[in-house]
Amino acid sequence: MITRLHLRNFTVFAAVDLEFSSQLNVIIGENGTGKTHLLKVLYAMQRVAAFQGRRSEHRSTAASEQSTGLKLQNVFRVQESQDLVRNAAPRTEAVAEVTFNSPEEVLRYSTLSEPGAFTIEKNRRAGDWEKRLGVYLPAREMLTIFPNFVSVYESTVLEFDETWRDTSVLLGAPQLRNPDPWAMKAIEQLGRLIGGEIVLQSGRFYLKVGKTMREASLLAEGHRKLATVAQLIANGSLQNGSCLFWDEPEANLNPKLVRQAAQVIMVLAREGVQVFIATHSLFLLRELEILGETDFAGSVAARYFGLHGSQQGVEVMQGDTPYDMGNIAALEEELRQTDRFLAANEFARERLEAAQSGKRKTKKPKRQIG
Repeated sequence: MITRLHLRNFTVFAAVDLEFSSQLNVIIGENGTGKTHLLKVLYAMQRVAAFQGRRSEHRSTAASEQSTGLKLQNVFRVQESQDLVRNAAPRTEAVAEVTFNSPEEVLRYSTLSEPGAFTIEKNRRAGDWEKRLGVYLPAREMLTIFPNFVSVYESTVLEFDETWRDTSVLLGAPQLRNPDPWAMKAIEQLGRLIGGEIVLQSGRFYLKVGKTMREASLLAEGHRKLATVAQLIANGSLQNGSCLFWDEPEANLNPKLVRQAAQVIMVLAREGVQVFIATHSLFLLRELEILGETDFAGSVAARYFGLHGSQQGVEVMQGDTPYDMGNIAALEEELRQTDRFLAANEFARERLEAAQSGKRKTKKPKRQIG
């Protein structure tokens, strides 16, 4: 489990320290404030930690150690480590430190270390590291690019960062024969939403409805996103002890599906998946808050992070409620739209009230809409 993150001079962040919940973490900010950057740095370093934990006490050779150091560059898709430095100032050090618990360990990255090298401050034996890899879900769906994607990615140059390759590998894993009861329930719920069962056959994904098989490409993109989650639950990639990093879950989902996606997120968090999502959707935020205040979530512990841009670098306000994030402009604009909508429709409301009282109102007054 990830407990803390420290960044210094890393991409858009001058200096930030974040403390995470073991269950649900919600990152909110305007475009360009580094929401995706936070997800990617956490994902890359958690994945490296998982691989390191599978090695012996003596760890790896220098050559393979350097290959793990390339993970951040591949996930951010930059040519060299200096590209990760805020403002790209020469000889300026960019640092990323992720703290894990059980036991507490720190995985550290510095752009001024050996090229792309990670170092681990080891407090206990390597076998205590996280055993499961993280799962990264981009804002776009992945089922339609899955066929042959990994082989093509590894044999040519594609303009996709390495998260796409990693998640494609996980998607191709066989489904579990006996998933946990909660997993079966989640898969069934997602199946009802997408209209059938998602199956992998001959290297392609299909929606199975009775005896009929439909290509996944024929599904709406929002349904393909939910089908991706169903497949990752069904094959055990998302289970107790794993981490999910989901960028803009609400993208290409209508409000009804966003509500269902919020429920899936809360179920995963409740069942032991440490969830990190990045969003600027007030609708999704409210749904998560509503679920968190009901019995549905089973007392899921959440942390909220508001990202605020400034000339000194992006600053982060954090806490256990959405009200600790400060004023997020993207959310405030949605609230102002609600006010404008109510003002524009005030006459309709007055006419309805007049009709109910037996009066008649025929002339619509002109109004200034700010």
